[in-house]
Amino acid sequence: FTWWAPWRNLRARNIGWRLDYMLASPTVAARATGCEVEADVGTSDHAPVVMTTVG
Repeated sequence: FTWWAPWRNLRARNIGWRLDYMLASPTVAARATGCEVEADVGTSDHAPVVMTTVG
């Protein structure tokens, strides 16, 4: 998940929604080697989504 409502301890229970996405042009998408959600970063009610590319 990439977003957890700030009530009822939903983040700790990992009950959330996938609201955040990576959008990329076809050129960038072809260079993508991975994409992951950094759910352990607790600075917001959203988790960062990180894309790794080559080149």
